[in-house]
Amino acid sequence: MLIELLNQYAGKELARPKRPKERHWASDAGVCIRRLVYQWRGVEGKKPDTRTFFVFEDGDLHHKSVRELLRQAGVELIMEETPISDPKMRLSGKLDAVIRFDGKYYVLEIKSVNRYAFEEIMREGPKEEHALQLQLYLHYVQNLFRIQAKSGILFYKCKDTSRFWEFPVDYDEKEVNNFFATIKSIEEYLEKDILPERPYKITDWQCQYCDYQGICWGEYSAELKKRLSEIEDKE
Repeated sequence: MLIELLNQYAGKELARPKRPKERHWASDAGVCIRRLVYQWRGVEGKKPDTRTFFVFEDGDLHHKSVRELLRQAGVELIMEETPISDPKMRLSGKLDAVIRFDGKYYVLEIKSVNRYAFEEIMREGPKEEHALQLQLYLHYVQNLFRIQAKSGILFYKCKDTSRFWEFPVDYDEKEVNNFFATIKSIEEYLEKDILPERPYKITDWQCQYCDYQGICWGEYSAELKKRLSEIEDKE
């Protein structure tokens, strides 16, 4: 009874028509550039199921819980869920927190993951896209809010076991400039009305879990058939 009601609510939220992207987002860091071009064009991908909706809602609750626990533990939170806007780059974002600890400022980026992802992160280190997102927040905290935070902390929470893991990240301007270059290349693809090359293979996890897999690789099938037809004609 209640589950059905929740699923109906999630279904209505997911059914809202999606508009083409109007801004770049800090969370675009590390996302497939071809996927981003589709989104800017307003191409509809596969609609997520209701479970995906609840996963994101659950993540927000974990983030709030981590901040509150840190506050109770004596960490000074200077900024929380603070919006970021860069009109020049047409980029927006929302940083989780800026904290002051042992007399220094840090940008805090919180990620909640399942047990399998958590164990992989403990073994192999933080996700590259998470570190890049934190780099962007470090850039804007220094340049937009004029807070001298030269380092950040990637803070992971395992949703299944309530374990924590953290990684210090030093600011790297080169990483930020590389992402800004990606933004410019996206706008060039849009202006020329062409798609970037596929950066992954269809067997890669990035494609397996992508909402645009059917569209992207469906186009590849059409391209392949056309090439084979051209070869046959020449023969």
